[in-house]
Amino acid sequence: MPLAAPRLARDWLRAEGHDVAWHVYPMPHEIIGAEIADINAWLVERLVS
Repeated sequence: MPLAAPRLARDWLRAEGHDVAWHVYPMPHEIIGAEIADINAWLVERLVS
């Protein structure tokens, strides 16, 4: 299952107290607009204050 390893990493990070944003996009291995928008929002939240 392709998402098994990322889910384990997500669960471990959360168990360690990290705030993890998790999104699964309905697509093959590529980049889509919704993913870019989420990455942009994450970066703006951290870099623009």
